[in-house]
Amino acid sequence: SEETQGIWLQFIGCAFILALFYSVLIMARNRYKESLLTSELIANEKRFRLVIEASPSALFMVDKAGVITLVNTHAERLFGYARDELLGRSINMLLPDALRDAHQQHMNNYLVQPIAKNMSMRDDLFGCCKDGSRLAIEVGLTPIHFSNGIFILATINNVSERKRIEVQRAEHMQELERINQELDRFAYIASHDLKSPLRGIEQLTSWLAEDLSDNTNENVQKYLGLIQSRIHRMVLLLDGLLMFSRIGRVDTETTEVNSRQLAEDMFALVAPPQGFELVLKGEFPNFHTVRALLELVIRNLISNAIKHHDLGTGVITVLCEAADKHYLFSVIDDGPGISSAYQNKVFEMFQTLKPRDEVEGSGLGLSLVKKTVESLGGNIQLKSQGRGCCFYFTWPKKIVKKELL
Repeated sequence: SEETQGIWLQFIGCAFILALFYSVLIMARNRYKESLLTSELIANEKRFRLVIEASPSALFMVDKAGVITLVNTHAERLFGYARDELLGRSINMLLPDALRDAHQQHMNNYLVQPIAKNMSMRDDLFGCCKDGSRLAIEVGLTPIHFSNGIFILATINNVSERKRIEVQRAEHMQELERINQELDRFAYIASHDLKSPLRGIEQLTSWLAEDLSDNTNENVQKYLGLIQSRIHRMVLLLDGLLMFSRIGRVDTETTEVNSRQLAEDMFALVAPPQGFELVLKGEFPNFHTVRALLELVIRNLISNAIKHHDLGTGVITVLCEAADKHYLFSVIDDGPGISSAYQNKVFEMFQTLKPRDEVEGSGLGLSLVKKTVESLGGNIQLKSQGRGCCFYFTWPKKIVKKELL
């Protein structure tokens, strides 16, 4: 009937209006989401550009063809170009002519599988400024995926000053090596050439002492004895200087060392007077180290303690304690001690606390000890209050492979 048709028409019309309204609502919501996304993209782009501008490095964004699409202010300052002179141009404009073809090939190969990489290890990277000058540069490449394709962000730093310093450092090292070699030759030649006339003088004094053995003048024998003792001191001094010049610069093999036995051997080697005693305390290790250096240090410290003792009897105590990466050795005596006024000077070269005619020596013993210990990364100190001295030094448990004595 007509009434039924009218109801159906009204129903269809209402449904159409509802569908139309729903479609408009969906479109409005999509438009709103699209506007939000656009706003977010714009905000992200602004933040991205702010980050680019704030970077301390020169930044270039290039497309697959190598065309510059974005630069920052630091890039303008580094290469001397205005931004308008760079945008839309090939990145090759910043390379020396001789490198442009090779760079294009590198670029094509890189784009086959673009990954973040650092090119700073290459020594042939140079950039050309607008004024024609060249810069040593390091370059980092980072692929960035956008909706319209892959772009490459190039991070460029000027390393010309660093390269100059590296070249200068290499030149200085060569010069130091040359000087060290000359010093070695000089010390060796001086030691041997000076010892030869000294041996001759010593022989002559021995002959004189034999010829004048019947001479009743006490001064004659006294003076001959002084000549021989000073010749001996000169030989010790030459040997000490040669050893001092070599510490820290000549390689020596490490061997298994029984440190307790070593301390006992060094005490016996210095031939102490009858009234002196050695006492060992602590846990003395068996370990791999440079025996010659440890012998030198302990022998000189024991010898120094006995030599400067003011009594005919005494006790020399050697103590060893283990720490994290080193051993702490102490050589302690019960002698007269060292005044605080002299404690800072005992490790200096040619320093002696008594006249050399009273205590024979070169004045190099403690300076040799200090340089030896420090050449291995250790340190040595002195404690003395009233009677007695304690020299304590650190010794590495493991010798790092380096130039030693």
